[in-house]
Amino acid sequence: MLGACALVSCSRTRPQAQRVLRDEMGHEVRLHSEKIRRAVSLASSTTEILFALDAGQTLVGVDTYSNWPKAAERLARVGTQQELSLETVAALHSDVVITAISANRQ
Repeated sequence: MLGACALVSCSRTRPQAQRVLRDEMGHEVRLHSEKIRRAVSLASSTTEILFALDAGQTLVGVDTYSNWPKAAERLARVGTQQELSLETVAALHSDVVITAISANRQ
């Protein structure tokens, strides 16, 4: 299961329809765009699932342990759930940051 962790750089100049989802922990997540163009994955399992769903092209950054498929090795590294580089995540200008609660239950 995937859970949205945080939204980064989602400001828009004009109002757009919001998509409201619930993550694995029951938190409400509002996406300000129907299409996610840039995403960061904070769990290797999430990275693999996104590639399997043919959404790997949206990834601009991944966690330290994401090494499969080979295409994941070429993406920017943002650290781990416990030692995340917020500066790197912010510099990637992602629309969404995705993780799995199994990576960090807090």
